[in-house]
Amino acid sequence: DDDGEDDDGEDDDGEDDDGEDDDGEDDSEGDGAERDKNPEESDDDADDSDEELDDGPWDITGHWKLECKTMSSNYGQSEPYTLDIFSAPRAQGQQVFGRFNLGEFKGIIRFSRGRNSADRNEYLLNQQFDPSTADNTRLYRWRGKDCQNIIQLGSDSRSHTMTFSRSGKIVNGVWGTHDGDPGTVEFTGRKVSKEDMFSGRGVLQEWTNHNERAYDAANKARWR
Repeated sequence: DDDGEDDDGEDDDGEDDDGEDDDGEDDSEGDGAERDKNPEESDDDADDSDEELDDGPWDITGHWKLECKTMSSNYGQSEPYTLDIFSAPRAQGQQVFGRFNLGEFKGIIRFSRGRNSADRNEYLLNQQFDPSTADNTRLYRWRGKDCQNIIQLGSDSRSHTMTFSRSGKIVNGVWGTHDGDPGTVEFTGRKVSKEDMFSGRGVLQEWTNHNERAYDAANKARWR
């Protein structure tokens, strides 16, 4: 297509030197805007032990409950929204994904190293990925669908941020649509449980399947 994406929705430069692409990865490796509420004041589930003072690095994988006043207000939806973060190690780097549910929108997030989407190794993270007190903000991109099951093309054209605190148990983040409502919104969240070791199954294929070809096929099916 005109913007240089291939049928899989990835940039043509998205393959790294060792031949990595989304179709070629073994999915089994995955096994294994208003911030009007201070999450620290309502964090009933987070551990209040001395571990809270740990400077890191922090394990942010696990199940999170999110709050986003803009989304709940604009769409009349009840909270909490959810986010599951999980790691998918690879031989030459670590990848960290997530599945999110913000009511009107659901999909996959993929943490990245930089803001340059043309970087062929953007999603291959190093061992220093885990946040810490001195380095607590991480970049991510997302792909997904709206409540009518329509793929949001171009959603991964922008990177967004999550900033972690309290030993990785609290997050303040920014999420947004690149075209149309709701635009950029802020959310807060708290980690309520550890990572499910099976969370990563099939996630890379899910990411790949959110592409223009799938969008066109679904669009044609709706008009039959």
